[in-house]
Amino acid sequence: MGATRSTHKAPVLACLWRRKTSALVLLVALLAVLTLGSASLAVSPGIMTLHVIDVGQGDALLLSMPNGQHLLVDGGTVSAGPAVVAYLDQQGVAHLDLIIATHAHADHIGGLPHVISSLSVAAVWADSWDCTSQTCLGFYDSITAQGIPTDTARAGHVFVWGDVQGLVVHPAEPLLASYNDRSVTLRVTYGGVSMLLTGDAEAAAELQMLDRDLPLQAEVLKVGHHGSDTSTTEAFLTAVAPEHAVISVGAGNKYGHPGQAALERLTEAGVEIWRTDLEGDIVVSTDGETLTLVAVSGRRAPPLSWKAYLPIMRGPIPPPDAIQAKAWVSDPEPLQFSTVTVYGSLSEEGQGVAGVPMETVWHYRTTTATCSAKTDSSGVAACTRPIGGATAGYYVRIDVDFLYQGQTYSSATGFTPTD
Repeated sequence: MGATRSTHKAPVLACLWRRKTSALVLLVALLAVLTLGSASLAVSPGIMTLHVIDVGQGDALLLSMPNGQHLLVDGGTVSAGPAVVAYLDQQGVAHLDLIIATHAHADHIGGLPHVISSLSVAAVWADSWDCTSQTCLGFYDSITAQGIPTDTARAGHVFVWGDVQGLVVHPAEPLLASYNDRSVTLRVTYGGVSMLLTGDAEAAAELQMLDRDLPLQAEVLKVGHHGSDTSTTEAFLTAVAPEHAVISVGAGNKYGHPGQAALERLTEAGVEIWRTDLEGDIVVSTDGETLTLVAVSGRRAPPLSWKAYLPIMRGPIPPPDAIQAKAWVSDPEPLQFSTVTVYGSLSEEGQGVAGVPMETVWHYRTTTATCSAKTDSSGVAACTRPIGGATAGYYVRIDVDFLYQGQTYSSATGFTPTD
């Protein structure tokens, strides 16, 4: 990836991963994605697309196959159901060839009854059919009311849709006691590119997957259990060996997801991290050789790690003379009731630009704060604020904007208070 984290504001941000084609072909592919826009990302000839829908603290994934078939994995919470249907409608999806309910938790199946009542659905798979919660019963009733065929997903179950192969790698009998560890885990392969979708699978499930003679390697990992520290173990991460990790997680959730240890394991493995709480809906597209990752909402990305700023490029490949914005903090792990300084720099053709206004917005758990400054002769601006009793362990994102020559150039950084 590139050596800068500058993001010029645009309606669609993209990251292109090079595999087997030339830089020229990849650049053409990127420009094609940016031209199409989000409304036409659902189905493209020869393209498989994974949509990680931003449903807050939950999961809802749409897989669109090159042959026009669609698979929905989970549907978020009850309150997320209408948003999932609206997203499917935006993508032109009126029929689902399959719904997979990874496991019987409300943040995964709560929105599915609304989906089932709004679209035609050919079949539903689940990890099991023995849950007795009100959410589960509502889900089961919606399937019965529509007369939809059901099946139980088990390791080794294979489906083939055109040139796409799906393989269930978990669960298997006997089922583990935890609903999370029963999560249906699906490996989808198109050409030379694989994606592994793990539901809320935690360490016990990962250990079972490692013990089976089934392939796990994938270029894209949908991280288990919203990035919890109890998932994405080192051994599992080594076996999967992903280039990119996508975490579906709610902003400021009460569980502290994603966990610092999980993020650190991913970062140390050199995996590029994408998060719905920070980047909104995330779309992963592949032609079987190359991968394109797009943050459709255009939100600015924070550091890849909770620990420190790590440079990464989002957006079109900039020319050598691009104007670049960067941001970092004085202490990524400050003590509560201390002060933090956020630094921002703006450069043009590698030279700092002086006198440019910098606006910062600090996103605490329950409030926001602002701070303003101007760049000095070296192109660097600094704002210092007391952080008071900011919640320990909660990542405080700082958005940094520079207004220069009528354009806004943005970056982001942040810190995690400690007690």
